[in-house]
Amino acid sequence: MKKPFYVYFVPKTHHDLGYTQAIDELLETYCGYYDDVLDFCDRTADYPAEAQYRYTVESFWSLDYYLKHTSKANRERMKDYVKSGRIEIQAFYANVIDGICSEEEIARLMYPSAAYARECGVKITSAALTDIPGMSAGIIKALSEAGVPYLFTGFPTYFEWEDCEGNRLENKKSFWDEKKLFDWGYPAAYRWKALDGGQVFTWYQFGYGHMSKVIRTVFEAEVYEEVCRELPEYIAELKAKGVPYQVMRYVDHGMDNVPPVMAISDVVRRWNQEHEDIKCIVATESMFFEALQRDCEGKTRKTVVGELPHTDYTTCSVSEAQMSALNARTKGKLSILEKLNAMSLLSGRGNDIREAMESAYSDVILYDEHCFGMDTFGYQYEYNRSLKMNYAFRAAKKVRELWDAVKSAAAGNEENIYTLFCASGRKGKSAATLLQCGPREKEPGNDTYMLIDAAIIEPGKTEVRNMESEKTDLIKHAVLVQCDMIEDVRLPVCGLTDRYAMKLPDEAVKQYTIVTPERGNLTLTQLRPAGSIAIPEEVKCTENIFENRFYRLEFDTVNGVLAGVYDKETGRYVMDKSRPAGQVLVRNIETNEILEPKMERMYHRMSGAVADSMVLYHTVYSIPMIVTEITLYHTMKRIDFSYRLVLDRIPLREAFVVFPFQMESPRFTFQGIGTPVRVFEDIVEGGNTNQFACQHWCKAEGKDYACLLIMDEARIMEFGGIHPTAVSQAHRHLSPAGSQEPYVNGRDMKNASMASMILYNNCQTNFPPVQQGEVIYRYSVTTGSRVQAESFAENAIYPPVILPGTMPCEEVNVDPENLCITCFKKAENNDGFIIRIKETEGRAVEAGLSFADRKVCSAVKCTITEEDICEIAPERIPVGAYETVTVRVRF
Repeated sequence: MKKPFYVYFVPKTHHDLGYTQAIDELLETYCGYYDDVLDFCDRTADYPAEAQYRYTVESFWSLDYYLKHTSKANRERMKDYVKSGRIEIQAFYANVIDGICSEEEIARLMYPSAAYARECGVKITSAALTDIPGMSAGIIKALSEAGVPYLFTGFPTYFEWEDCEGNRLENKKSFWDEKKLFDWGYPAAYRWKALDGGQVFTWYQFGYGHMSKVIRTVFEAEVYEEVCRELPEYIAELKAKGVPYQVMRYVDHGMDNVPPVMAISDVVRRWNQEHEDIKCIVATESMFFEALQRDCEGKTRKTVVGELPHTDYTTCSVSEAQMSALNARTKGKLSILEKLNAMSLLSGRGNDIREAMESAYSDVILYDEHCFGMDTFGYQYEYNRSLKMNYAFRAAKKVRELWDAVKSAAAGNEENIYTLFCASGRKGKSAATLLQCGPREKEPGNDTYMLIDAAIIEPGKTEVRNMESEKTDLIKHAVLVQCDMIEDVRLPVCGLTDRYAMKLPDEAVKQYTIVTPERGNLTLTQLRPAGSIAIPEEVKCTENIFENRFYRLEFDTVNGVLAGVYDKETGRYVMDKSRPAGQVLVRNIETNEILEPKMERMYHRMSGAVADSMVLYHTVYSIPMIVTEITLYHTMKRIDFSYRLVLDRIPLREAFVVFPFQMESPRFTFQGIGTPVRVFEDIVEGGNTNQFACQHWCKAEGKDYACLLIMDEARIMEFGGIHPTAVSQAHRHLSPAGSQEPYVNGRDMKNASMASMILYNNCQTNFPPVQQGEVIYRYSVTTGSRVQAESFAENAIYPPVILPGTMPCEEVNVDPENLCITCFKKAENNDGFIIRIKETEGRAVEAGLSFADRKVCSAVKCTITEEDICEIAPERIPVGAYETVTVRVRF
């Protein structure tokens, strides 16, 4: 007898946070959906097993809200159906724009569903990211580390849509030419392998995976007679294309926020009574995957390796530049305060912040959810937009409240002593900025002094002994602090506006620039003031030249630009002298014209032994004020570029910050989620984009030196110049000049320029077309023959913190030096502490984990969502190349 073809109908709703309704209304709508799902499960309990209604929860945010607002009886019914397998919970809290998420955010994306699954006594076995063109290999890495075996990728076909005038483009530039991997295109099953070796069994269908013959049309299996007519034709078409599977998956009522419908159970029950050649099943996502896996046994399965670059959503995230930048900063602060609180808890201080952290991460994630607006414009759209922005504001508010609580619990009140917290998780020098208000007369500007380890000074002493050699030696190990008064409230310093607005009339806002020596991975050290230091002799800073032992910066005072960056170590100009370094450029999308800003003023601001800075004022159409501060550090090889942009509500503009690095035959690498990604080399075959979603660093390497760019808030990078923007006609309004040109590739990289996209005003559909307000972007640069990207970046993005008062000294170290501590926190179940150790250089090692004056009683390797796997020795923790290992430690 011929083996039947199996069709799995998977009821699930595609989650768009606020696309079809305002967010607050939509949450209530989903409550009604879940009431219906429970009723459908009840009403089909006596149906044949293959026809019983089942449902898959694509994104946990809707169920999370429902469980908090429904009755106890419904919560128990939901739990029972999850236990029995009739309702499946997928891994992710939201359909996020994964390219702009942090590595820890991707982990926390799975915490709520994993916690609920544990409560129900089940395992999470599948995940889905739907409606997003592209996917970071970091998603694959995280799912592998979570033990989630299956992934549905509903990549959309946006580049086949009509444009804003209703025309279909002849040249269909897809983000992925899947026919380079699969002769038949899609659907396709494959092993997706991350750059650290982790892998997930993946199923790819276009869109949401619904039955359709034409792009953007949907056939729902509601009427039996129609299914009898249509389904055999769909299966015949699959076989004609050469699709090699005997199973197929179709989503049921899976469009944007549509309600579930029970009709599929009735259709399937009747179908199976009357047909033998095709069998239908109402299934959860994992039921389909299990059948697919059985069908693929003994067959050659393709393994796909690497990053599938994003188009559309990552770029469109800077249609809300101010809020996206704020959310990026919040993620960094969350990491720092969680580590600090864990260090405080080690010494018996600190707070239980687990619930508050979960709430803050929920807001961070929901801001990064892929829907930034509604499908219509007007007041309803603006109202919903304000609800979306509220997630970023609320997360920042929660971080501020948490920060105050953690600091007050951590620090004591002893006068004239401070606690330094080095939070980067990676050994290396760090720098930070602190703002305070104080009387003008007590602390003059341009004062640089030392804070040194209290343990090396005699009790009660507040100055260094007079021997010059002793002072020189101490400077190498001291924290250097430079104090400068701020008179210009428009400077690109985070928090300055609020601080300036709240100061008293006789007070000044003082900026403390802090540079720390190399410390352990995570350290708490007591410091005492220990005298002032002079500006080093090699530092010579004038109105047009900044020079120290590392660099010479040459400013063009006529045009108000940084005209030259000379690296003394390598003996060369590291940026093209014919192009200003770190210049903001605006592109007119209608004409493709590049607009350069005009200078209004420039002045030499900070000056001291730690750093000097130059402030530049410019204006350009659509950005009436650009304030740039370029800071040269004297005790570490680092240049900072900070920008404050005031944005006009002008459509059809995009903006970039350009760093024109120069070298022959550059090779580009950027920090992906969890692993470095070599541009054009670590890309899934057939993948395309012009704009890459990066984490915190990008590197251009030549024959004998490298240039490293650190981005604090910015995420969207272009390499080798400014290219046509890879946003499809589904999300762009006008098609810009060059939009039909081929995507860039490695052969196009004739220079080492890097352009950071900071503004995009050409959106339609679920992103705002225009924006206004202000935004701060910050970058750091270093160059040289040997550049340690991960160490430099971690210490730039997670700066040190100085707290008034004392805390017991603590230190967490992990060796060897290619390892980084990315997370240190109290365990969610209160059983010990959780620490994540990441390998950063592609070398498998055994990690040695140690705590100062503390012995680890036991260490357990865990999944990324904190499920125990096996006991391990803390001094011998196996860490694979680019792997992130999660460990539970008990003392």
